[in-house]
Amino acid sequence: MTITQLAPVKEKSISTDLTALSALRAPLLAVGDERIFAFTDALSAVLLKEPRFRDYSELVALGFWLRRANLSRYLQQLQDAFYKPLGLVVHYTPANVDTMFIYSWICALIMGNRNIVRVASQLSNLQQALIDCVNLLFKQEQHQSIALANNFIQFDKAQSVGESLSLEADARVLWGGDDSVSAIRHLPSRPRCRDISFADRYSATIIAQSGINEGNRRSVAQRVWRDMNTFDQQACSSPRLLFWCGDEIGLVRQLETLGNVASDTAFTEFHRNEQLVFSQWQQAEGNVQQAIQAGPICAVIQDPKAPSIIQIHPGQQILVCYVINELEELVALVDNKLQTLSYFGFEKEAFFKFLKESPIQGIDRIVPVGEALAFSPEWDGYDLLTQLARRVVFK
Repeated sequence: MTITQLAPVKEKSISTDLTALSALRAPLLAVGDERIFAFTDALSAVLLKEPRFRDYSELVALGFWLRRANLSRYLQQLQDAFYKPLGLVVHYTPANVDTMFIYSWICALIMGNRNIVRVASQLSNLQQALIDCVNLLFKQEQHQSIALANNFIQFDKAQSVGESLSLEADARVLWGGDDSVSAIRHLPSRPRCRDISFADRYSATIIAQSGINEGNRRSVAQRVWRDMNTFDQQACSSPRLLFWCGDEIGLVRQLETLGNVASDTAFTEFHRNEQLVFSQWQQAEGNVQQAIQAGPICAVIQDPKAPSIIQIHPGQQILVCYVINELEELVALVDNKLQTLSYFGFEKEAFFKFLKESPIQGIDRIVPVGEALAFSPEWDGYDLLTQLARRVVFK
C-alpha cells in the first residue's frame, strides 16, 4: 500500500508503512489547549494577510472563522460539561468544496484529538495553497506539537490502506455522496468507533414576495447570488431550489434582478450548454412550466404536480423554482435530504413556529439569505464538537 503524506512535509513523502504517520502515536492535547489556539490564530493571520488570497472569498471567510475569538466562543458553550478528546479522528474529506477539509479538521483539533485527514487525489489550486499554508506553520518550532499530531495524506481508495487506517480510528468523519459514504462505513472499524456521516444533501431558499420592495430588491439578489456563486453551487448548503411565496410576475422580476447582479461573472460555453440541456430536457419531460435565462443564471419554474427534479440537478447556476401561496405547501415539496433553508421576508417567530410544528422531515439549518455557506460546528443536525469528544461524568 502507498500513502502520500502532504503535511507535515517529509523528505520522503511516499511511504508503504501506515505506522510512519506520526498522528498514530502522538500524545493527545487537552480540549481548547493554548497551543491549538496559537496555531489557528497563526493560520488565520496567513490567510487574512497574504495579498494573493484576498480575491478568494472562501479563504477570507475561513481566515475569520479560524480566529481565537470565534473558536473559543464555541468552547464557551460547552463549559457546563467535562469533555475529553476521543483519540484519533480520520477525516475522509470532499473534493467539491475546497475549504471543507480544514473546517472538518479544526473541529476535531480544538477538542484535542489527533487527526489524519485524507484529501482528494487531485487537489485544486486553492486546496494546494491551504496545504502549503499548513506546512509553513508546521515547520515552526512553536507548532511542533500540532504538526506531530496531525497528518494530511492521499491514497487510492482501492488500496488496503483504507481498511488499516479505518481500524486505527476512534472516530471517522465521512464527507461525500451516498455511495462513497456507504463504502467507507463498510470498512472494518473498532467497536466503539464513532461515524459522523455527511452524505448527499441539497439546499433551498424561500422568499416572501411581500417582503421585497424597491429599496431591498437588489440587496436580496446579491445575498442569494453570494450563496449560489461561491463553490459554483456544488456545496451541499448552496441553494438549488427557490421557493417563491407570491406570484409568478414577482418571481420573474426578482430573477431578472438576480441575473443583473450576476452579470459580471464570466461563464464558459460548457456552463451554458449544461443549462440548455437541463432546461430543454425538463421541458420535454413536462416537469417545468417555463425556463428563464437571467444573465448567467438559468431558472426553471417547476410544475408542483410533477416529480421532483432536484436529484438530477447538475449545479451550473440553475435554480429550480416553485411558486407557492402558503408555507404549508412546503410539506409536499421537500424531503429529508433538504439540509439548509435560507429565508427572507417572513416574520421570524411565525416562520419558526411553522417549521417547528410542521411534519417536514428535512431541514437541519435555517439561516437568513446570504448566510447559507457560513460554517459552524452545528452541521447537518450534528454538533461536531460534542460528537468528537467524550463527555465525562464527574460527581
